[in-house]
Amino acid sequence: MPYRNASFKNLIGVPLTLFQNSKCSEIHVMEAQGNSFLVQITPFKTLEEAFSCTREVLENFFSVHSRYPSDQFVQLIYTDETHLWHLRFWNRDGSSAEACGNGTRSATHLLSRLGYIKSEIEFQGPVGPLKAYVNSKEPHTNQASQTITVCQGKGRLLSIESIKKSFTQEMWQNVIKEGEHICGVDLGNLHLIIIGYQDPVSYIRAYDEAWRNLRKNSYDSAGVNISYVRCVDLQKKNPEPVLIATWERGVGPTLSCGSASCAAFIVLAEHYLLDQIPFQFPGGTIVVRQCSRKKYWHSALSSYHCSVHLHIS
Repeated sequence: MPYRNASFKNLIGVPLTLFQNSKCSEIHVMEAQGNSFLVQITPFKTLEEAFSCTREVLENFFSVHSRYPSDQFVQLIYTDETHLWHLRFWNRDGSSAEACGNGTRSATHLLSRLGYIKSEIEFQGPVGPLKAYVNSKEPHTNQASQTITVCQGKGRLLSIESIKKSFTQEMWQNVIKEGEHICGVDLGNLHLIIIGYQDPVSYIRAYDEAWRNLRKNSYDSAGVNISYVRCVDLQKKNPEPVLIATWERGVGPTLSCGSASCAAFIVLAEHYLLDQIPFQFPGGTIVVRQCSRKKYWHSALSSYHCSVHLHIS
């Protein structure tokens, strides 16, 4: 495992048993723009060993979740086999997620805070590399709050028909509203972006109520995240942040979503020539900008709250 400070430098390559305590597991409570995460650093010798412990991971998650309600469990894995950091995301309903922008943000902040990284990192995510960096020239160690920028990667627009297949006819009728613009976006995870004149939070609450009535409180929306964006004139000078709210698969109404902000940017970029757009979620602001080769980066604040020690028999 990478060293936390100079005194650990000579320990690189030493068997991982020096870093593990079979009687205790530490989980860190993090927050990013209203979303809460439980993050655990788990060193293993091989990837096979790491990914075979799904049941134990989820048991750890739910044992802490009752005391610290959270949106996701984020597993940070480092192996002797690859010498790379791997990320895995687990929703509070027990399902896995292909990517999570705010979860990646919290993981980057934690590694920076503990001294494992200096400024940049590339994780190996479920569907490919996830890059992130710390937006600060100040010392990072022990910082309670940091602005973290995450590369969401490339995105592409999808046809309405391809997205529609993920919904039952009854649920699709709850999505479609007269006079609204609807687009599908693939960012490694699927997004349905709805642009209209309603209040985004009110729309998402109404959708959530309709969904739970049909699915008996299940938050599995066939793998699609749904975001409502309030129409705004982005061509005027100094436009206000774009209001947005998101219903996240496996979570339900969420206070913010990094990948959803990038998906909304892709849709709005079809109509406006802008370098960046600030999106105002209920939990805070996420700023999205487009870089070369149509890659999208989003920046927001991450906060560290505390750590919890689990005693494992």
